[in-house]
Amino acid sequence: MIAPLLITYISASILVTLLATGRRISFAGAFITSLLMSPIIGIIAILKSEKNISIKHYSTRYVCPVCNIEYSQEKECCDFCKEMGKEIKLESKRVLIYE
Repeated sequence: MIAPLLITYISASILVTLLATGRRISFAGAFITSLLMSPIIGIIAILKSEKNISIKHYSTRYVCPVCNIEYSQEKECCDFCKEMGKEIKLESKRVLIYE
């Protein structure tokens, strides 16, 4: 009789812990809170915690439209194409480095 109730309680704690994804509360912290106090208290603790902050960093890259060589420094034309006798202007583009 106690085993099904215990399995249900632990399963509810695990399901509540899955709500902590994307929040500042850790998986272990949410699981222990919902296991020791109750899944309802765990839900309240998770909803009270802040969401993770997403920071995006961009960089400007300069790409040759002919040979697709990418430069991180600002340049007028591609060095490789310049050696081949062509002066191709580089195109600038913003690239997401990490989020």
